[in-house]
Amino acid sequence: MTLQTTQVILPDQGFYVLQSPYEGLFWGPILEEEKAAEGKFISFDETEEVFLGKAHFFKGLDELLDFEKRPLKADFSGGDRLGYERRFNSFFSQEGIRKAVLYDTYRAGEALSLQVYLYLFEKLFKKSSEIKGYLYGFYDPKRKRAFLGLSPEFLFATQGNGQVVTKAVAGSQKASEFTSWSNKLLLEHEMVEESIKESLGKNVVFSEAQTIQYGDLVHLSSEGFIQGEVKSLSRNLHPTAAVGILPKDTSMNLDLGPSPRGFYGGYGELTNVDLPFSLVTIRGFEWRDDCLQVCVGGGVLHESAIDDEWNEINFKWEQFKKLWDL
Repeated sequence: MTLQTTQVILPDQGFYVLQSPYEGLFWGPILEEEKAAEGKFISFDETEEVFLGKAHFFKGLDELLDFEKRPLKADFSGGDRLGYERRFNSFFSQEGIRKAVLYDTYRAGEALSLQVYLYLFEKLFKKSSEIKGYLYGFYDPKRKRAFLGLSPEFLFATQGNGQVVTKAVAGSQKASEFTSWSNKLLLEHEMVEESIKESLGKNVVFSEAQTIQYGDLVHLSSEGFIQGEVKSLSRNLHPTAAVGILPKDTSMNLDLGPSPRGFYGGYGELTNVDLPFSLVTIRGFEWRDDCLQVCVGGGVLHESAIDDEWNEINFKWEQFKKLWDL
């Protein structure tokens, strides 16, 4: 596939953006949305993608939008400790479930607007190289839907030598207070690796886990090197235990969050290129029904303590607000 550089004309039909370490920024029509396990799948593949450098993406927009004068002043509500406790206790009442991801939702009345969307996009674009996140999103004015995020996690990536790599990420702590990983968080990371191995059979070998930093947070992360060809890789992998339930195919009635999670915990993929890539859609905003929604979650095990898990939700939300200058 040949990538071209072009000047952008503001699209009426919507667009998406994706910044991977391999291909840069893309835009094109919004294509499809479907349920994929717990989260949703964003397709980047059924149109010809066009490579855009930052100068080209914003050429002509600076005259239209003054980003510094368009801050987001949304008043978010959320942080329901009692509701989270009910979901936490519900998890412990379920037989056979070893791990789940419970989340809280923060919402604000904020109608979808291209100006605010591009203001936030500009902020994240500047920060993506600083904290080494993966910038992604879409804008669909016809359905009044949009998503924009900066994810620390990919589902799979293809290296220049053709090696396909997946990632197991689990555990979150404040970087400023980090000293070591607890037994609970080490076990949580092992479960994420286990879920990936179950999805791919013996076709994956993991590196030693390392501590990685994302903004003000640290996570436990390891890379899984996939051996041989695996068809429908994203659909086989998703959802890993990093964003889903273990055992993966558990049939249950478990209350995971206070509202539908939308695209939170789904994946977006780009496979129609020389180096296919798929990221996990977390750490993002979603616009729907003239509201702005942020889901913040964390993994719970039977070894979890309610205060520790609720504190993790809180400091993730504080880090999110700092990242976006809320």
